[in-house]
Amino acid sequence: MGEGEGGGEKAELVSPSPSSPPAKGGESYILEVSMNIAVCVKRIPKTAEADIFIEKDGTDIKKDHLVFHLNDWDGYAVREAALLKEKHGGEVTVITIGPEESKEVLTRCLAMGADRALRIEGPAVLDGHLIANILSRAIKNQFF
Repeated sequence: MGEGEGGGEKAELVSPSPSSPPAKGGESYILEVSMNIAVCVKRIPKTAEADIFIEKDGTDIKKDHLVFHLNDWDGYAVREAALLKEKHGGEVTVITIGPEESKEVLTRCLAMGADRALRIEGPAVLDGHLIANILSRAIKNQFF
């Protein structure tokens, strides 16, 4: 499992706008806290215009001739996280479980505005429950 650096929350006291009424007993302040965001992303094959072939054992598709890219919905999530980061501060971390080839997806996410990327080498066979456990353990040790 990959290691990541933990970033702490940043808080800043901001004086109120001149139009806001003062609180009872004096001047009021607003506490602004930056938000760290984790986005889980997946590297998937582009299958729309590709011929799909099944492995001889029938358990998977042949992937050696396929082109892979970032899942479209994950790309939208990374863009939205980058917009939230610009508006509120903080840091965006993208996380994926996959082989070495998954680094290309993480590089794309960094170009889209993510600050950090974490690739976790997972077991060969993944099911939804196992993926959730791996991701929860990786995210639990970070400051989100």
